[in-house]
Amino acid sequence: MVKTEPMRIEDGCIIVSEQRAYDISLKQFKEPMDLVRWVYHLSEKRWVDREIIQEFINVVATHKGWRIQPIMNDKEPKFHPNQVVRILHSWAEDMPPRPIANVAWDEPWNCYTYAFPWALIRIEENMIEATGDPDMTTEDWIKGDKK
Repeated sequence: MVKTEPMRIEDGCIIVSEQRAYDISLKQFKEPMDLVRWVYHLSEKRWVDREIIQEFINVVATHKGWRIQPIMNDKEPKFHPNQVVRILHSWAEDMPPRPIANVAWDEPWNCYTYAFPWALIRIEENMIEATGDPDMTTEDWIKGDKK
């Protein structure tokens, strides 16, 4: 199915398809399992494709504040928040090691990426190495407890 308009929330309902007048009350989503039931139900419709299912999950989960993380082939991140690491990019060669602020799966890159204090970019996993230094919070690093 070629979708012309994105799903949206209007008057307490998620509008899945205007062409088919298909809307679902958000009151039906009290727990994440309710979302699973609706995904199963929608998947039985001939006019629903993978993109519609993904958009439906994202719209409902975002509205409800439920965190949805894609399956990542059981791969765990190589590094963890507060672990002190060195960035291996040539532009970072003079930068001191710093703690990881957070870790996120990056679907387009198909790898974990890492955010750092005072950095406006994310760094892919293969461009980081552990220093062996003790873990340090971002707050401690910013206060000047960095080495």
